[in-house]
Amino acid sequence: EDNDGRLPAGAIPLEIDRSIFRSEEGGFEMPGAGWLDIPRFLECTRQHLLERTAWAIRKVNADEIEVNTTGVRWKNVKADRVIFCQGWEGNRNRFFDWIPFRNAKGQILDLLCPGAAQETRIINRAGWLLPLGDGKFRAGATYEWDFEPENATLNTVKGCLEVEAKLSGMLRVPWTVTGQKAAVRPVIRESRAVIGLHPAPDLWRRVGFFNGLGSKGVLNGPFFARQFAAHLVEGAPIEEEVDLKRNF
Repeated sequence: EDNDGRLPAGAIPLEIDRSIFRSEEGGFEMPGAGWLDIPRFLECTRQHLLERTAWAIRKVNADEIEVNTTGVRWKNVKADRVIFCQGWEGNRNRFFDWIPFRNAKGQILDLLCPGAAQETRIINRAGWLLPLGDGKFRAGATYEWDFEPENATLNTVKGCLEVEAKLSGMLRVPWTVTGQKAAVRPVIRESRAVIGLHPAPDLWRRVGFFNGLGSKGVLNGPFFARQFAAHLVEGAPIEEEVDLKRNF
């Protein structure tokens, strides 16, 4: 209640069961917020592209890509341009090994929490708790800046304990951990996206880069994808703060 006069635009005062959730300092609710089921979205997108023969699964080595004035070629595939969207491994090819990544490994937990089963909102308090229905939740997340690449998807006890510490700051009711996942956020320059065509004149604007979305891929990916597509097709400008050639 003490925070009512300082709520963000569109927010409403928080009403929550304080026998289930810790809320000593109050809070607010943001109507209209949500989340994307990324695995399901990607599978639907994959099927959509397959139906239009616009999807193929291949392991591409950048060293095998030929670039000339008329386009690019990889084995028997010819194209006008190639755009690399490789996530946290984006500087592991000969075209973009000069871009300074500062990737962040993160771990999340799946859990059962019957005592909070009626909650349908995403809870955020130094961490986040996502309701999945039937007392199932997902929680996260950790940030680990120094890790070995071969351990990028390795679950650790430390990661589990760190997420559980966040849960202890949110929940008053018990939970049971049922699963754990690890992945890496592609971070460049404070998590700002970086997009554009390679500035080297001998690549004839044939090689592109789309990366650096960090943990904001769902929010920012579509916006910058449209911007990059407009740049490639219509010559529209790229925002200066995300333009590859203006920042490196």
